[in-house]
Amino acid sequence: AAQADGVEAAADSLALFAGCDVVSLHLRLNDETRSIVTAAHLGAMKPDGLLVNTARAEHVASGALLAALIGRQLRSYE
Repeated sequence: AAQADGVEAAADSLALFAGCDVVSLHLRLNDETRSIVTAAHLGAMKPDGLLVNTARAEHVASGALLAALIGRQLRSYE
């Protein structure tokens, strides 16, 4: 529907994470959204990209965020 209105849409979720400066999660937690963000998504993000999770920690795959921080794929902002 967005493309029909002339809005550019990412080809898939990895392309979305790779192309965005900020990814903000606003999801209900259920079986379909649990671990929806994977290590591959975090690895695809720009080095200065920002992941804002206003939802639940369980939306990010177990260990993926820690691995991205340790591997310096992402950095934390405090």
